[in-house]
Amino acid sequence: MVELGCLWAPRRWSLHVKLDGMNPGGSSKDRAALRIIDDALADGRLRPGGLVVESSSGNMGLGLAIVCASYGIPFLCIVDPHTTRQNIALMRAYGATVEVVTVEDPVVKSYLPTRLARVRQVLAEQPGAFWPNQYENPSGVAAHYDGTGPEIARQVGGFPDWLFIAVGTCATIQGTARWLKDQGAHTRIVGVDSVGSVVLGGPAARRKIPGIGSAQKSSLLDLSLLDHAVHVEEDAAIAWCRRLARTEAVLAGGSSGCVLAAIDQLSDRFADGDVVVGLLPDRGSRYMDLIFDDGAPDGHG
Repeated sequence: MVELGCLWAPRRWSLHVKLDGMNPGGSSKDRAALRIIDDALADGRLRPGGLVVESSSGNMGLGLAIVCASYGIPFLCIVDPHTTRQNIALMRAYGATVEVVTVEDPVVKSYLPTRLARVRQVLAEQPGAFWPNQYENPSGVAAHYDGTGPEIARQVGGFPDWLFIAVGTCATIQGTARWLKDQGAHTRIVGVDSVGSVVLGGPAARRKIPGIGSAQKSSLLDLSLLDHAVHVEEDAAIAWCRRLARTEAVLAGGSSGCVLAAIDQLSDRFADGDVVVGLLPDRGSRYMDLIFDDGAPDGHG
C-alpha cells in the first residue's frame, strides 16, 4: 500500500493505492490462482499431475502458470489476440502451453465465448482435466475475503472511507466488499468498469484493454454490495496510466488507469479527511505498446 501525494494536489483527502502488481505473477489474479488450485487439490477435483485448462486475457493465466509450475501440474491457457505478447511469453517461460483463439463471437463482439468453447472442448477430450473457471469459482472470492480485505484495513489503519476496485470476473471486489460489509465497515464500495463491458450494465462493444470488464455478466458479484458503479472510457484509462507514471513513478496497467479515472470522476464527493483507496491490479510493464507508446493519449485531469 502506497500513499500518493502528487495526484490531485492540493487536496484535503488522502489517496492510497494497493499495488497488487507486486505479487509474484504481477497481478491480483495470483491470489485467486493459488487458492483455486489449493482448494481443488484438497477436495480431489484436481489430481496431482492432472491437466489444468483455463480461459484468460493474461493475468489469471500467468498466475496459474506460476502455481502449476511450482506444483508440477501441466497447464493449458486459452487466450486471444488481445493478450499481450509479454504475458504469452511469460506463461510459456513457466512451462504453460498457450493456445490463441482467433475467431471473435459475432454477437457480443468478443473472443470470450470462443475461448470458453475451446476450454469445454478440451474438457470433453481429456477426462480428468480441471477447469478453474475463474468466472464462477467461489474459491477466488474466498482468496480476497481472507486476504485482500483484511490487508487493506490493516495497511491503512482502519476501514477506508472509499474503495475503488476494477471489475472483471468480480472475485476481487466481491470478496473484499463482502469482508468489509461483514465487519460493519462504513466504506463506500465503487465498482469500476470499462465502457463496452457488460459487467455493471451498458451495451457490449469492442474493448482493447485486457484485464478489466467482460462480455458476460459475473455470477460471483452481489451488486447490492456496491455503493457506486463507474464506467470509464479506455482513452481516459490510458491517459491516467501515463499521468501516474510521470507524476508518482508508478507503472501500472490499464485497469489501474480505469480506477484512477473513476476516482477523478467521484472526487468532488470526498469529504475533508476521507481515506480513499484504489486497488491497482497489475503492472504496466506488460502493456508498453498498448498504453505507454508515443501514440497513446497524454495525461490529463
